[in-house]
Amino acid sequence: MYINDICNVSNALRLVLFADDTNIFCSGENLKQLLDKITKEMGKLKTWFDRNKISLNLSKTKIMLFGNCRTITQANIKINGVEIERVHENKFLGVIMDDRISWKSHIKHVQSKLSKSISVLHKVKQVLDHKSLRILYCSLILPYLNYCAEVWGNNYKNSIHSLTMMQKRAIRIIHNAKYLGHTNPLFLESKLLKLEDLVTFKTAQIMSRAKNKNLPGNIQKLFNERVGGYNLRGIFNFKKQRVRTTRKTFCISVCGVGVWNKLNEELKQCTNMNHFKMIYKKIIFKGYRDGGDG
Repeated sequence: MYINDICNVSNALRLVLFADDTNIFCSGENLKQLLDKITKEMGKLKTWFDRNKISLNLSKTKIMLFGNCRTITQANIKINGVEIERVHENKFLGVIMDDRISWKSHIKHVQSKLSKSISVLHKVKQVLDHKSLRILYCSLILPYLNYCAEVWGNNYKNSIHSLTMMQKRAIRIIHNAKYLGHTNPLFLESKLLKLEDLVTFKTAQIMSRAKNKNLPGNIQKLFNERVGGYNLRGIFNFKKQRVRTTRKTFCISVCGVGVWNKLNEELKQCTNMNHFKMIYKKIIFKGYRDGGDG
């Protein structure tokens, strides 16, 4: 509550606050003008900090330029004569963001965590039964695959391929299956989702909340409902956005629309999230069952 009014200090900056973590965003078409604007506005923020007896730790303050900025070597911002360090990646609410928004750094982080957890599973597989191994999977592996998967998981297939293979390795350990054993029956038996399906599942949940207008205002406005008020087929669909880059197609406001528009009418009309999840999972597990080996 003490710093909530910091958002009123500048009209040019967009601030995202979470506990004692403050993230500042600013955009522009001309880099020099953008840097000058940020320097000016950061001066206003520094004044606000001083007047409210709050210390701004300049050594922990970083700047990151999003976009195709690798060739730009000079991007200087100074506050009180102290130059702010430029970084190419930074952790934001538990997710490592990079300036290309490729999520490569975060995926490598998840790989590292999964590798250690799979090693634990492998060591205890002769001691614990299937149920206990599944509990370990849900405790040591699933949280890393599940957290913000709808953000970083909508990506090039080869970007998340290593995680897919590691997940399959873990599920084989749980079931004491052969190294190259088919995993569809194993996921079905354990009632667990493959990474690709987990990403789509979480994306569909966001879209369901958007359809029922249960998202925060700044996120809700990213989704536009289908134009027209007639009771026609596809009335519950969202309007597709036109995009200029391939990277933009992975944004949930774009790929999420594609996921949602392909769902059946029962799911689209569902207003209860628990019921929505139950129906969606049944459809996925039916696919595992009907698809046979995979």
